Amino acid sequence: FKTETVLLRRLVKLPLYFSATACSLSDQKRNYKKLLSSWEECFMELSDKEVFQNCCHALSFLATADHARHDEALTVLHDIFGSLRKRLDDLIAKKGQLDNESVESDGENDEESSAEKIDNSINLTLQRLAVLSKRWPLFDLLEEGEEEAGEESVDKLCDTIFQLATHELDVRKPFIE
Repeated sequence: FKTETVLLRRLVKLPLYFSATACSLSDQKRNYKKLLSSWEECFMELSDKEVFQNCCHALSFLATADHARHDEALTVLHDIFGSLRKRLDDLIAKKGQLDNESVESDGENDEESSAEKIDNSINLTLQRLAVLSKRWPLFDLLEEGEEEAGEESVDKLCDTIFQLATHELDVRKPFIE
C-alpha cells in the first residue's frame, strides 16, 4: 500500500460493470476473500478520505448485492465497525492518560508530538466512522449480543464523540479572566 494516493483511489474503486454474481462461483472464493480483506485493510490503514469512501462503497455494495457470499462482506463491515469503536476508545483513553501526565509534568516536546499523533489518529478514526455511517446504518453493524442494547450502544458511541469534542473545544477556548 505504499504507493501514490491517486493510484490507490482508482484501485479500490469497483469497476463500472462489476457483476457481484461472479463472486458466488466456488473457484472464486479465495479471490473474493482476498479482495474483501484488501478493502478492509485499505479502509483501516490508509488516510485518504476518497479511499475510505471507495472501499466502503465496494464493501456495502457486496453486502447488499444478490449473491451467495454477501454475508461475508457484511461480516467485514461488522468487523470494521467493531475495530473502529475499539480504536476510538483506546485513543481516547491514551489521550486522557497523556493529558493527566502533561498536567503533572512540565510539558516536554515528546508529549506534544505524541498528543498530535493521538489527535490525528482520533480524527482519522472519526472520518472512517463518518464514511461508514453514510454508507450503512450503524444499528445494523452491532454485534449479535449488542442488538438488544443497540440504541444504548450507539448512544454511548455518540456520547464518547460529543465528550471528546467538548473537551477539545474547552481546551481551545481562549482564556478569559
